[in-house]
Amino acid sequence: MEVEVLSVALVAQWTWHKTGTEDTCGICRHLFDQHCPSCRVPGEDCAIVTGHCTHTFHIHCIEKWNERERDNPHCPMCRQPWDYAK
Repeated sequence: MEVEVLSVALVAQWTWHKTGTEDTCGICRHLFDQHCPSCRVPGEDCAIVTGHCTHTFHIHCIEKWNERERDNPHCPMCRQPWDYAK
């Protein structure tokens, strides 16, 4: 008996590498495995960033937050001055 494969449909699953202990963005409350409200599709240049205070957000969410707080950017979770962790 011979089997001929006519086509193959592959399925993949992706996930963000968690840098902190949170599972959701503290601003938009979406899971990090999902995309932020600013993105159209998952993985659309929506990096996950962590601040020195160890709180983690979608990059688009924290950028918009800091845009509103231009004079004194701070973490929306703990109110410490916002700076990206290195």
